[in-house]
Amino acid sequence: MLAVKSIKKKDLVEIRTMSNPPPAVKMTLEAICLLLGENAQDWRTIRTNIMKDSFVPNIVKMQTQDIS
Repeated sequence: MLAVKSIKKKDLVEIRTMSNPPPAVKMTLEAICLLLGENAQDWRTIRTNIMKDSFVPNIVKMQTQDIS
């Protein structure tokens, strides 16, 4: 959890500027968006989701027992 809490807005901005991120980055962020209940149908939508101020706090407060 400490690693997630250390994610800075500038790091997310850097990822967001990628027009075609590495497949592992895209797949990981897509999975996180889906776990958070966010739309993740394409890279454009994922980029919008990761720039929300609530993105990192929602990951931190996610309870693993709630994942089915």
